[in-house]
Amino acid sequence: MPENIVEAERSGDEWLDLTSKELVKKHYTEYGAGEWERLTKHPYHRLEFDTTMHFLRKYLPKKGLVLDAGGGPGRYTIELAGLGYDVILLDLTLKLLEIARE
Repeated sequence: MPENIVEAERSGDEWLDLTSKELVKKHYTEYGAGEWERLTKHPYHRLEFDTTMHFLRKYLPKKGLVLDAGGGPGRYTIELAGLGYDVILLDLTLKLLEIARE
């Protein structure tokens, strides 16, 4: 099997070969709003968000353009835009980009 192919169980005994990219898109499309809520619902993940924002504030220049690649529903994108940055959000999953637009 090629290295970029992973096996994923679909249901019962049915197996489907998916590329890693397709598998990631499938997971996050199904997870959707859960990814938006993930960084705020549980104290552990809130700590992740707060720590990441601390270091972004510390090490990013005071203004500029930020590429949030793989940024999902845009939690960091929205926070950085609120701080005055120009931000481009890039993600494989259309569903998450739709959530960010809301």
